[in-house]
Amino acid sequence: MMMSPLCSINSTVSGKSSPTSSDMDSSDSSMLSYKHQQLPSQPQHRNNKCPQHCQVESSQEETDDHSDNPVYNQIMRDLRQAQKMYGDNDSKVADAWNALGLVKIHMQRDIQGAICCHERALRIFQEQKLAKETAITLIDLGYCCERMERRDDALLKYQQALKILQAEKMPENHPQVTSTKRAIARMMRI
Repeated sequence: MMMSPLCSINSTVSGKSSPTSSDMDSSDSSMLSYKHQQLPSQPQHRNNKCPQHCQVESSQEETDDHSDNPVYNQIMRDLRQAQKMYGDNDSKVADAWNALGLVKIHMQRDIQGAICCHERALRIFQEQKLAKETAITLIDLGYCCERMERRDDALLKYQQALKILQAEKMPENHPQVTSTKRAIARMMRI
């Protein structure tokens, strides 16, 4: 399997975990917690490059806010801080990438930007061998693919996530397992 492309973003959430796309809809801004685990790399998205608007230079000032969205600005500050404290390959940085991806897809309607962020998080979680976090990130990527009407890609990501969750011995009635099964069924109906 091939590794996902790296995006040029530098930032994290201060150790807080973020909800998955399947846990939120566009009107839900509540944050849920989850813990960490991993699996194999995913194919990269169609254009093999992260969109230009997904790139953030590490040299930007922490107070250099580029949006009127306070959630986005806070996540960017947290991402930069985590990268400074832990480096680019820490699970806290990956958590921030995932949080940024969720903001991009649910608040900014930027699917390509969300894919870029989630792929960065996925690479880190896989390197750290964090299976549950890998599964959650695959679910987020599946949701992005679903929104882009790439149903085969979405189905593959959901199936990979479910396989990880089951390997981690998550109970069949766990919300993450049931929502992933629903997503798979939704992709197979069409």
